[in-house]
Amino acid sequence: MTTPLIPPPPAPPKKRTVNARLEESIFEDLKRYIVYAGGGDFSHVINKGLSMVFENDTGFRPWVAAHPGTISEPRKKKPQPKPQQSPKAPLHKDISSDSPTRMTRSESESPAGGAHAGAVS
Repeated sequence: MTTPLIPPPPAPPKKRTVNARLEESIFEDLKRYIVYAGGGDFSHVINKGLSMVFENDTGFRPWVAAHPGTISEPRKKKPQPKPQQSPKAPLHKDISSDSPTRMTRSESESPAGGAHAGAVS
């Protein structure tokens, strides 16, 4: 069996989503760096930047070799209970009592005073 001269492209690397909070100044510099570098996106710049840190920090690789099973798991937030809404709570904001266009119940139920009183069929 023969092999092609040009191999197929490699499979894209597995990616994970991470939520992180950045200091405002770091976030602004991140956006500026993307423009300076000629484009890309947050993920690309963060991936490459972290790769550079891991490669250039002379103590990191020896530390990883000495601690091969050490992986920090992100802290999971405890679920916050949602406040119970009272069944008697109003569904709509009440109209101010000093509103001049307030209707009484009998006016809103009458054919001429209903919500669609001005509508043409």
